[in-house]
Amino acid sequence: TTPHHTTPHHTTPHHTTPHHTTPNIHSKSTYTIPIYHITLPPDFSKVDDTVIISENASVLDLMRGFNSWKLHRLHRMAVLDGSDNHKLVGVVTQSDVIAFAAKNMDLLPEQLRGTSVTQLGLVSKPVFVRIDEPFVEALQTLYDHRVSGIALLDNEGRISANFSASDLRGLSAESFKHFLGTTLSFMVKGTQASLGAPISLPDSAALEVTLKKFSETPVHRLYISDSAEHIHGVVSIGDIIPLLSQRFESATSTSSTEVKP
Repeated sequence: TTPHHTTPHHTTPHHTTPHHTTPNIHSKSTYTIPIYHITLPPDFSKVDDTVIISENASVLDLMRGFNSWKLHRLHRMAVLDGSDNHKLVGVVTQSDVIAFAAKNMDLLPEQLRGTSVTQLGLVSKPVFVRIDEPFVEALQTLYDHRVSGIALLDNEGRISANFSASDLRGLSAESFKHFLGTTLSFMVKGTQASLGAPISLPDSAALEVTLKKFSETPVHRLYISDSAEHIHGVVSIGDIIPLLSQRFESATSTSSTEVKP
C-alpha cells in the first residue's frame, strides 16, 4: 500500500527576528557566542537576519551558533577577519562542521561513534510525496512542512529521488511550463539538477558511518530505509550538529588529542 503523508517528528519553532536599531557589526549580539547580527535591506527571506562570525572564534562557537534555536534553518555564516576592518574572508557552512567532525572522530567516545543514529534519537519522520503526483503538490508539501527537502516515492512506496529547494536554482522560462506536470516531469525536464537515487542508510547505521557518508557526499539529508528501499526515517546535518556541539565541548575540555583542521 502507498504510505500516507506523515508529519515530521520535530516541530518547527516560530521564526523570530531580534530587534535591531542601527546595524553595527562592532557590537556583539546578546547571545553568548562571538557572532554578529546585522540586518541588511532588503530582507527577501523574512526568516533570519545576516549572521557573521569572526575567524578567531572556535569551532565550538560555530557549532553553538548553528545549534541556537533563534538561528533555526541557518545553513551558513559569513566569516570576518580579526582586524578592525572586518574584512570578509570566507563562508562556513554546516557541511564544513560535519567534515571537521569526520576528521576528528577520535575526539568522540568510541561507544558514541558506534551507536546508531536511530538509537541516538537523531532520526525524524520523513516527509514525502509520490513522484507521479503534480509538481505543485511537492512544492506545497515543501512549504507546509517548512523543510528544505522531501523524498519522492514510486508506486510501491520505495524511495526514488529527493526533491529539495536547491533543485529550484537556475530556473528558466521553459522550466515553469513543467510546474503544471508531474513531479517526475519537472525533475527530468524542468531543473538543471540531475535525477539520481538518494543516499540511504539502514536502521543500524552508526554515528561514525553517518558522519563519513555526509562528509563524502554533497547532501544535507540521508534517508533511513529497509532492504526493500522503503523509507521510515530521515537524518539531516542540522539534526547532528547539536549532538556534536555537546560532545566535542566535553571532549576538548578533557582531551589532549590534536585537532585536525
